[in-house]
Amino acid sequence: LFPTLFSKFNRLLFYGFCINSGYNAMSDTPGLMVVMWSFYFALAMPGKLRYALLFGMLFGFACLIRINYVLLAPAFAIILFNKFKESGRLLIKAALMSVGAFLAIFSIQMICNTLQFGSPLTFGYILHYTQNNVTDRPNAGFTWHTFSRLTFARYLLQSNLPVLSIGTAALWVMKPGSNRRILVWMGVPLLLFFSGYSHTFCDARRFIFPAFAAFLMAIPLAAEVWDKLSWWMRIQIFFILGVMVCVTTPMNANWKHLQLLIGDGIFLKIMAIAVPLTILFTIFQLGKQKKFAAAIFMLLSGLFFYLPSEFLGTAMLLLLLWSSGADHLAGILIDKVRWKLWSQRVQSEPDR
Repeated sequence: LFPTLFSKFNRLLFYGFCINSGYNAMSDTPGLMVVMWSFYFALAMPGKLRYALLFGMLFGFACLIRINYVLLAPAFAIILFNKFKESGRLLIKAALMSVGAFLAIFSIQMICNTLQFGSPLTFGYILHYTQNNVTDRPNAGFTWHTFSRLTFARYLLQSNLPVLSIGTAALWVMKPGSNRRILVWMGVPLLLFFSGYSHTFCDARRFIFPAFAAFLMAIPLAAEVWDKLSWWMRIQIFFILGVMVCVTTPMNANWKHLQLLIGDGIFLKIMAIAVPLTILFTIFQLGKQKKFAAAIFMLLSGLFFYLPSEFLGTAMLLLLLWSSGADHLAGILIDKVRWKLWSQRVQSEPDR
């Protein structure tokens, strides 16, 4: 019933309904399911070699369904490193077994590529849009030629702004460590890659479904925000952010279709003033109560949602660079400084 009604009302809405509900003949829905199985298995498995082998097979199967999930390899590598880091020898064996199992499963695709196209690394995308320039064909993958225009970066970020803006704010306030590093590497590389992929215009969601999972998980995992808040304050924050994304629009947004959903232009203009003022008042109240993490979370959520998407994209890129090891080095330096200060204090107070 509903797809029929949607198709009469709006063809694009009908297409979105089919993609999101799984009524499609594409690989996105089962691919997301298997890659989330891989994510759960990597987190839950015991630190034994046979489980590393099984993980490699499962992740290889996920990449058979959609090759772009190979971009999640750094996130899974971080999880496996945490699982086996107690023993260097065991870590090396686990890495070799996982990679070997992955290649054994994914070799099915590589054999097909060799038989059909003469090379294990030449995929079926070579058959698509052969009339286009070389850099504008799907088989070109990521190109600076496409990325530098920022057209698809804006498209991806603006089309999924509620999840990405609030999730990025949560990642910024989250304590540096493996949780944040895993979620950043699970979400941002997919967005970066498809910002430079020539055929991202085909859809703003299905290419990057796992990224949504990462940014959604970041919101409850930002314990620094929620641990010191009462249940009533948590409900207030969620309500305010919900109103923000439902009845106000970001800068330079097209209001044309929104008027059909949430009222006329006058209502939208009133909300465009009232909601940001409410957010600022909430930030002020949180600051007075010394709930600084929650105040920063609210501030960043509003900024990432309302300001141009380049601001949000820059914040994501900085998070990726910071999570590439800079946060770990900063932690080592901070620990050394603390140790030095403590040593000086002990030397100056020998009796204690």
